[in-house]
Amino acid sequence: MNISKEDVVRTLGLARLEVPESDLPALIAEFGAIVHYVESISAVKLDGVEPLSHGGEARDVFRDDVVVTPLSTKDAMSNAPDSFNGLFRVPRVIAES
Repeated sequence: MNISKEDVVRTLGLARLEVPESDLPALIAEFGAIVHYVESISAVKLDGVEPLSHGGEARDVFRDDVVVTPLSTKDAMSNAPDSFNGLFRVPRVIAES
């Protein structure tokens, strides 16, 4: 399948991307390479191959939910670099307007 300039421009519009006109030839080539790669994958014969739900070995990675004694406030705060009245203090990350 050949990729046209119109295909690339339409795809960029759908993605709401603006690209300089000078970058279009490179994008056309990249889109063409991607389509060629996908076409080569679809040419692989998969008769008799069962579909997979995962790319690797699937296993249960969840642990049992076990009730344990929680940390005391003193233990939880023991490594805190800054605390106040049993609460963690962190640097301000949102500026005031």
